[in-house]
Amino acid sequence: MRGLKLGSLLLATALLPGCTNRESFGASYDLRWVGTVTPEAGRCGSARRGTMTMVAKDRSVVFTPSDGALVLHGIVGRDGNLRAELELRGPDHRPFPLRLDAVLNRAGVIGSYTTPICRERVELHPAKPLPARLFAPGNILGIGNS
Repeated sequence: MRGLKLGSLLLATALLPGCTNRESFGASYDLRWVGTVTPEAGRCGSARRGTMTMVAKDRSVVFTPSDGALVLHGIVGRDGNLRAELELRGPDHRPFPLRLDAVLNRAGVIGSYTTPICRERVELHPAKPLPARLFAPGNILGIGNS
């Protein structure tokens, strides 16, 4: 009987965050953009989906170029420019840097994702409408405030 009560309590605790405005249980980010990563030059694969999430408090971003195992970490500057990077080692044990250089604005995130063998265009848009306070004077990110 005691185990049943404990199990019910744990289940209720796990489901409670689902009643909030967050997109998923345990999400630690504040904002999310989704869109396409499209080849421009070099030896690239086909176009695919990309996702970027951001924590507004410290303006940190996480970008996944193909919604897979590669995760680039970076930060958004006060001017809206952002850079996220991940340095891997190639089969020859030499550095194989991955980099997103983009601009965050009201429309979304536009930029380039580059590797040593490929350059791709990134176009991401909010998964849901962005809060107005993000770009308002005195905004929570400080973008555009000197």
